[in-house]
Amino acid sequence: MGRSQNPELEREILLQALSYLADIDRDERIYASICRMVVEKLPVDSCSIFLYDGKSNSLHHVASDARRAEALLETEDIRLKVNGDSRFSRCLRGDSRPVVLEEGDVDPLLDTSGFKRVILFPLTSRGETLGLVAYASLPGSPVPGEGDLSILGAIAAIAGAVALQSRLADELERSEERYQVLMEGARDLVFVLDGGGRFLYVNPRCRDMLGYEAEEMLGRYFGEFVSGESWAQTVSALRRAVSSGERFLDYQWVIAGKDGRLLTLDVRASVVVSGGEILRHQGIARDVSQEKALHEELLRRGQELDETRSNEERMRGYLAVATLAQEEERARVARELHDGPVQYLVALRRQLDLLEKLGNRKEQASVLKEIDSLVERAIQDLREFSRNLRPPILDDFGLSYAVEWLVEQVQKAGIQGKLTVEGEPRRLDRDIEVACFRITQEALANAMKHSKASTVEVMLAFREDMVEIRVADNGQGFSPPGSLTSLARAGQMGLVGMYERAELLGGSIRIDSEPSKGTTVTARIPVRKPGI
Repeated sequence: MGRSQNPELEREILLQALSYLADIDRDERIYASICRMVVEKLPVDSCSIFLYDGKSNSLHHVASDARRAEALLETEDIRLKVNGDSRFSRCLRGDSRPVVLEEGDVDPLLDTSGFKRVILFPLTSRGETLGLVAYASLPGSPVPGEGDLSILGAIAAIAGAVALQSRLADELERSEERYQVLMEGARDLVFVLDGGGRFLYVNPRCRDMLGYEAEEMLGRYFGEFVSGESWAQTVSALRRAVSSGERFLDYQWVIAGKDGRLLTLDVRASVVVSGGEILRHQGIARDVSQEKALHEELLRRGQELDETRSNEERMRGYLAVATLAQEEERARVARELHDGPVQYLVALRRQLDLLEKLGNRKEQASVLKEIDSLVERAIQDLREFSRNLRPPILDDFGLSYAVEWLVEQVQKAGIQGKLTVEGEPRRLDRDIEVACFRITQEALANAMKHSKASTVEVMLAFREDMVEIRVADNGQGFSPPGSLTSLARAGQMGLVGMYERAELLGGSIRIDSEPSKGTTVTARIPVRKPGI
């Protein structure tokens, strides 16, 4: 295409078209303004703009203007189904060059027989075809020359940029709406702080949890609401995150409600850091007061068990404690899923939304790397969570292999572990294998979490009429409570569960421990249950 013979006119038209791109307001008035400008300043009788919908493979007419009514190529709000034989389809599939329909040409998509010439330019931007613009001339009217075609092509390119910018703005708006719905409907407190620690956003949950309206917290420093210890803990966690490069962190807030009531919130947060400074700090805070109430209820139930002498009443109270422990475990499972994989997936969705809008390959690579990290962390969390709930090795290979796997987990935690197997390993009834595995798992978990041990030895013995398990560590030890009810009163539900499993199978548990002398847990489970 040649250059325009009127460069001043070309410059005027392109500057006006570019002004539409700069002032885009994402409605069809811009397309109408482009069509009007073309008809007023260039030798065409009409200008029509169509947007392409790839899902329905159709063109949607969005704007037209003409010198007179018979010059209109298409009326409003009609969708044209694109087929392979149409010149319109050829225009959409081609490059930026125009497709021309001369007088007498027949197109199956749209009747152009009454026109001397129809010139189709694709609307393209960043390698994507978003629609087309049609310039039509009636018989007896002048047609665009070679120089005019360069202007018409440039206008089509600007209209394509307008279409892309409008679509991205719509997608961003929909993404923000989805994000808003997610945040507004969250059961936990969701907040965003600026680099100075002032609230930029708080979801409506603050009213139910703290008694404050969101407007009362916005712009205020978070330290005005939390305890001094919580403030120091938060600041320390943020400093560690900046120095280590970690984006995710956990801490706890003791925060005062509007009525002065103190709540304990577990916070899972992330930070945005640039140049060694925090730009934004956002998180989800969960009220753990209900879990504390559950613990207090466990203590109360334990006291009730101590006070009763009736075995029937004791068992009813014991079952109530076990039920509460089951609910506590369910709450822990739900919390682990919500605070781990679900948060990674929410962040992943946000990163994917961002990736759709980025045009810079370097920025895309950075976001993809972060997405890969989020996916990997979610996979690791789910795999570990699944294995801890019920490792498949127990069902597939039996008790000895499963206990060996437990010892390997202890070694991975940095504790020297040793397993000794006595007798000939064999498969046992499923309920016996499960009970022995869970007892061993709880004993090793206590050694890792509480005893500060450096060495743990496990003995698994297959006797003729029983299975014996012994877990011994060289940790700090403790003074074991004198009874099962005392364990329940102390909230040591893991040990209660060990006794419960053993008793249900007619077995026994013995705990030998003294402060500074380590702990030995011995379980003996009959191979056949009583009465069989």
